[in-house]
Amino acid sequence: MRLPVVALDAYGHYDPTLELDDVLVLEDGVIQQLRSVTHIPAHVLFLLDTGGDQSGMDGVSKSTSLTRQVASQLVAKLQIGSSMAVMQSGNTTDMLQPWTTDRDAVLKTLKNKLISTRRSRISEAMASASEQLKDRPEGARHVVMITDGVDTPGAK
Repeated sequence: MRLPVVALDAYGHYDPTLELDDVLVLEDGVIQQLRSVTHIPAHVLFLLDTGGDQSGMDGVSKSTSLTRQVASQLVAKLQIGSSMAVMQSGNTTDMLQPWTTDRDAVLKTLKNKLISTRRSRISEAMASASEQLKDRPEGARHVVMITDGVDTPGAK
């Protein structure tokens, strides 16, 4: 059986020094024998919804700059060695940044390639995101969606 554990230091930062002797697992009060501790890097696909009517609901539209800011802050908090990709949902679903461990490349993509579009195809983008994750190792696959969850009608 695998038991996912996240080790954080007193400041809430990931602690890469976790070793087998640092972990105690009790099941119904009985100490369980552990065989190993494996550090598994995360595989995080950022699915960013930047599409929608420019006027939005009641004159409020999606903010691509806010989407960029939130995604950038999350990228900066990922542990070193995490694999990341960036997908945009707009008029079409586009892979803006293929899988990489280069945090600076992802931040540059967020800064330079993220654009507003008239339509949102978030449901199609979610299906595409699941396809992108199929080849990633199981146990640490994640999709981070930044969206209002509303598809917009219209031709492709």
